[in-house]
Amino acid sequence: MKLNSQEIRNCLSTKETRKMLEEMVKLDSFKNSTNNSVSSTRMADKELALRFAGFYMLDENLIDIEYRSDMDWFLDRVTDSLNKQPASVKERIISQFDIALTNAHLLFNNRAFRKTTQINKSLFLSWTRLLRKYSTKEIEKIDNNIIKEKLKSRIDADTSYYYAISYATNDALNIQRAYYVAKEILEECLNES
Repeated sequence: MKLNSQEIRNCLSTKETRKMLEEMVKLDSFKNSTNNSVSSTRMADKELALRFAGFYMLDENLIDIEYRSDMDWFLDRVTDSLNKQPASVKERIISQFDIALTNAHLLFNNRAFRKTTQINKSLFLSWTRLLRKYSTKEIEKIDNNIIKEKLKSRIDADTSYYYAISYATNDALNIQRAYYVAKEILEECLNES
């Protein structure tokens, strides 16, 4: 069987980078927010964790590249960068991932990151990038029934958002669109709480 891109990245990762990704997918918050539905087979779980790590590093200016609509190319560079990062950066990534996932579970329960029944990578990336920036105390103020309804309504009514999280989801503009819609929804809910 031919190795997939994440399996190859795993082979090129340092022991410390592999350990960081393993810790991320073993978090209770990861299991709870995904309802244990992301398979470790073929490292699908670690790819989600690496996507978060990559965009965290991009958002925090810890990596000197820009995302150009090629996720495999981007994740390869993220892996190279993570291999050179100090333990303190890796620990911060794990901590921020835990915060994001805890917040996602508080808001969406077992429906976190889902458009239908399966985890949607675009929703996962946009919401984790956003939710890491908020304290659990802030998130607890939001009525999770309201945010779930706002998200569902937006997916149903906003064709550009639906497209962004359904087709060409690795396109840079679609990643940006998904993030900004998530931010709009969350800010509306925070303002109403």
